[in-house]
Amino acid sequence: MATTTPMFHRYHPDCQTGVNNQIQLQIYASYIYLSMAFYCGRADVALQHFTSFFLSRSNEWKMSAEMLLQMQNDHGSRITLRDITKPDQDDWQGAFQTLEYAFHLEVIITESLLDLYELAINKGELQLAHFLKDHFLSQQLETLFKLHHFLTNMRDIWSIEDTLTEYLFDKYTRHNRL
Repeated sequence: MATTTPMFHRYHPDCQTGVNNQIQLQIYASYIYLSMAFYCGRADVALQHFTSFFLSRSNEWKMSAEMLLQMQNDHGSRITLRDITKPDQDDWQGAFQTLEYAFHLEVIITESLLDLYELAINKGELQLAHFLKDHFLSQQLETLFKLHHFLTNMRDIWSIEDTLTEYLFDKYTRHNRL
């Protein structure tokens, strides 16, 4: 009796590469957020809400990368993992700098997701495009909006002494979820 192997719809090779690159970027983002979280959690910094937010973002990007890895497997696509590059920034200088860096990181990730979405559309990979739209793009835009909002508020009160600003902002964000 002949055994049959399941037939997979493999994505266009450019889309496979794009998904692998997105996985890499999301694992890198998780790594950076982990660095930010433990900086904010240090006793001399003590910004607990920032710690929680950055740990949450780290976990979200790790889980999102796993979702993309599973999707690659489900489609019989080749997964290509590379070394995770050391973050170009790991010596944080306060809550404002970490939040600003997080915003720029999220912009890069959003641009990458949009590029991958456009590639999927152009290559006729509508299932991939819908997956990205349903699982990433709207949440990503919401995150960017929230980070932009908090950065704007932080800039507005930055005229107060730095450590007091960070303390007050951390307290404020506890009640107005990041």
